[in-house]
Amino acid sequence: MEKIEVDKALLSVKEVCAYLGIGETKARELLTKTNNNFTVRIGNRVYANKIQLDKWIAHNSGNKVEKKRTIHRRIKREESSMGMQMTM
Repeated sequence: MEKIEVDKALLSVKEVCAYLGIGETKARELLTKTNNNFTVRIGNRVYANKIQLDKWIAHNSGNKVEKKRTIHRRIKREESSMGMQMTM
């Protein structure tokens, strides 16, 4: 499986696979068959909003206290860097 650098707001199915370390079937299942707030549909394609996906992972993971702090810090950094990119 190839390594994909992810620095964008929306992740394709293949990027979700690389980001989460899961197969394409499971990634498509997560994006289409579950009631979540990270799926974005554009035409007939599905994408994952990276910030919402990270929040979903933090909410559904095991060691919530430590992971939540780490993920929230990363989300804040990404939100601020995306805000700076959009203003340029």
